[in-house]
Parts: sequence; C-alpha cells; structure tokens
Amino acid sequence: MLDESVVLGRSFSTAQAHSSTVDSFSFWVDSNTDFKMLEPGTVIAVQEEDDVCFASVSEVRENMDYSSPLEAFASHNFGDACYESKTSRFVCQVVVAKILRWKSGAVKPVSGERVVHPADVDGVRFAFGIVDGVPAGFSTTPAGRINNQSCLVRLPDQYLFGMEAQGINIGGQTGYAKTNLALNIALCALKEFDDLCVVGVNVKGEDLLWLDTLNPDLTSDDLILWKGFGFTGLDWLNFVLFAPAGISLRKDGFARDFKISWSDVKYDLNLIFSESRDDENARNLVSHLSSISFITSFEEAVVKLEEWVVLAENGDKVPGNHHLSTIQKVLRRLGSLSNKRFVNRNFRKSSFPDLLSIIKPKSFVVFDLNDALMTSTAQKIIFQKLLQQLKWGLESKNLQEKTGVKRVVVFVDELSKYAHRSLGSDSFLAGVKSGVKNIAERGRFAGLSLLGVEQYPSQIDDSILENMSTRFFTRLKSKELSNEIYKYYAKDFLKSVPRLDKGVALLDHDTFPESLFIKFPRTLCATSKPVKKKDVKNLVIGVG
Repeated sequence: MLDESVVLGRSFSTAQAHSSTVDSFSFWVDSNTDFKMLEPGTVIAVQEEDDVCFASVSEVRENMDYSSPLEAFASHNFGDACYESKTSRFVCQVVVAKILRWKSGAVKPVSGERVVHPADVDGVRFAFGIVDGVPAGFSTTPAGRINNQSCLVRLPDQYLFGMEAQGINIGGQTGYAKTNLALNIALCALKEFDDLCVVGVNVKGEDLLWLDTLNPDLTSDDLILWKGFGFTGLDWLNFVLFAPAGISLRKDGFARDFKISWSDVKYDLNLIFSESRDDENARNLVSHLSSISFITSFEEAVVKLEEWVVLAENGDKVPGNHHLSTIQKVLRRLGSLSNKRFVNRNFRKSSFPDLLSIIKPKSFVVFDLNDALMTSTAQKIIFQKLLQQLKWGLESKNLQEKTGVKRVVVFVDELSKYAHRSLGSDSFLAGVKSGVKNIAERGRFAGLSLLGVEQYPSQIDDSILENMSTRFFTRLKSKELSNEIYKYYAKDFLKSVPRLDKGVALLDHDTFPESLFIKFPRTLCATSKPVKKKDVKNLVIGVG
C-alpha cells in the first residue's frame, strides 16, 4: 500500500509551529526528491510499527535560515541582487500533509520522526475508501499527470442517485470541459446500472444533440482512459431527442417533434408570470381560466379573454371581476405563447410526449429547449412539465412497473439560469427554481437526482448547492475562488484551480476525507455535428 523504494522525507514535530496532530503532520523533504512527487493532492504514507498513516499533501513551503528579510538583504552586499553571498545558507523544504486514514482505523497523530513514502494505487484506494461505483476519472496531480499512483476514482451510486445525500454539481469556466465531464458521469452511470435513466435539458448550442454519435475528436490518450473506465463504444446507449416542432438545430431528421396543448399545461400557466405581488392578479386570472371546464384549447382560452376585454371596455361585469389591464396582460402573454409552432392551438387532448412510454433502462432522453428556439416563458413551462411527469412516475411506481427504471437523473446545463441565488419570489423564474430546489432537497425519496452544470458555483442558491454530495471544479478564476463557499478547501488546492488544464478537475465528495484531483477524457459522444471519424480499435489500457 506504499512504495518503500521511494523516500520523500522524514516527519518531524516542533515546539511551536509544526506540532503533529490527529488532523495533520509535517515532514522535511529529502534532498533527492523530485518535487513533481509533492504536488497538492499527492497521497503519501508513513509506516509506524504495524500501522500505516495515509495523508494528502496540502501545502509545500521552503525555509531558509535567515532570521529576517533585513538579514537576507544585507548578506547580498546590502541590496545587490547580482551579488552571490559568501555564506552558504541552510535550505529546507517542508510539506504539510492532511491525514486521510490510518490502516488500523485509529485516530492519532504521526509520532516521532518517521520516513515518508508515496502511497501506491492500493494505498490511494484505501485512503479515500474507493470501492465500487461510477467512474469519474483517474487520480492525478493539478498538472494532470498520470503516474504509478493513479487509480480509477469511483463514486458510490447511493451518494449520487440513491437515498443518501445525493446530486452532482460541476462548475468551471467556459471552454474547460465541464459539460464534457457531466456527460462522462451520465454515460458511466447509465452503463453501470440497469435501473437508471437520464433526462437532459439542452439550453445552449448543440452539446446534448449528438449523443448517439462517437466523438470524432477522441485522441489515443482519451481512449486509453475510456478503456480504463471499462468501455469505448456507445452501442448500448438508448438516445432519444425531442425538439420543438419543426425547428430542431439537428437537421438530419433524428429529432422527434414535441408539442404542448392546453390540457398539458393549463395548470402551469402561472409560470407565464413572476411570483411577485405585481403579477398576483394575472396569476389569479390564469388559474380561473384553467378551472373553466368548457375551455379545452389555447384558441378557446384566447377567444374567452377577448370576450372579457370587450365586456370590461364596455363597463359590463367580467366573470371573476378581473380588471381590464389584467385581462389584457394575460391575453398578450397567452397569445404570444399560443402562436409558437410547437403549440397545438386547437388540440383538446394531451400532445406532450409521455415519458413513461419513452424511458427505458440505459436511456438518455434530451429535450432541446435552446435559447435560439424558444422564449424563457416556454422553457419554464416545458421544464416544469418534465419535472411533474418524472416525479409522478417515480412516486407512483408506474415508471418502475412499466420500464424497470427506479432512478432518474435530471441533467441541467447552465443550472444558474434556473437556480441563481438572486432569483427571489418576484423573479420570472421563481417557479422553476422551486422545482430544482425540490429535486436537490427531497428528490432522493422519489429516486429523482440532479446533475447540474454552471460557470460560477457561487451563484447557485445555497440550499441547492449544499444538498449536492458531489462537487467538481474545472478551471475557475481567482475572483470566483474568493467566495465564501471555497473557504474550507486547502489553500494550495485552490491556488491550483485557476491553472487547471482542460480534462483536469478538483473533486469534492461527501464520502472522501479530502478533495482530490482527477483526470478525465473527452466524452465518448459528439457534442456538435461530427465531421470526421477515427478508428477506435486495438488500443491498450495503460493506467491502473
């Protein structure tokens, strides 16, 4: 569980600044040690009689024997930077390591002066308690190097999609593969479990529109990592894509059209308005409309509102005593929605896809709600409809009885659009935010989990982010990392995050004793229209 052929240094404890505790200890670095072996997150091991302590490098310092800056200045001919001091100085590199776990299960400090070695693959697995679960990547350093210590990091599914604290959040700058990582997690989970499906909401670009096609940009290094995950093909994946009627961004005819009718969304029309007091009368009016049994289509609802406008303008009594300005406001919003191509204006029965007849084990169902295709109003209503269907299907056990699917992951790209901390009750998106919060806080009781992606995790509502058991950070800017939510992470870890390359992320998981860096491949599926193909056969895995 440790590589005794390599010596990194020797532990020590001092009277003041460097005492050894049950949480951490310090060691000085052997003069022959390559500092590539001491990057933040490197797992080390200390043998102590019959026990072994595993720890993670959290900070590296260099100490010289100057008593003050003035002494350093004076020793170079009083300020000549090109002058070489005649006095040799003692130099010592010191590493602070956070204790992860003792082999015996004890809670104790490292005692005395002990030789420090790197942990091997089995040691890393033991230190983090990695057993079975969903592959996320290979343990690595902030530089993304795969070495003899790198092990496949698996996340226990009960903490992702089970009854324990669950949910996954991935944050990072644009262009640093956060959506790519989310797709990897989703694909690995689908491949691993037969009772799981993913329902995705695509709100930008073509990221989720070509999941049935192998990514033509995969490199040989990517495929080596994927073979380490256990697969390279997509033949097993059941991918279904829905797009607003006739206007899909994918032009090859693969996408299925979806539409909505009055009966599909009449009880969700309050989402046309915000939850502020300014829109209270409008919300009451659409609730009144939805309760009128003889209104069975958008066309009939619009006609009825037009009749009420005439009554109000003539000073006659309007059913429900609605004010003229309120009726006109609802008429504008409802008329705008009913004129969209994906609305069945005169249809009297449900036309929205029945997810219970579409979902299958190992299926990835995507609804394209792209900003380029529909308004925020339509996005809100359709997203709410999806959540309602899924929640009802899971809670009633109908989904499990019909398909064998017991767990559904809701994949939301650009989560901050629906779950921003600043979205209050007066916000236009307040209703959708409530639905997202419900998944994060209570979804596990129904088998409903959230996989969210955004640029700035600090912008996500606290009650949503804090209920995520798994958090990934790809490259983030220093300004973002100055927010309160990052204060509990090791300083040297955070200093590395603004420099992370594409394909490297910092992973924080509830069952792990410390964060760790992982390296992950480009996703197997295409994230834009493929223009070329590569031969993916006969590649050999080269990582542990």
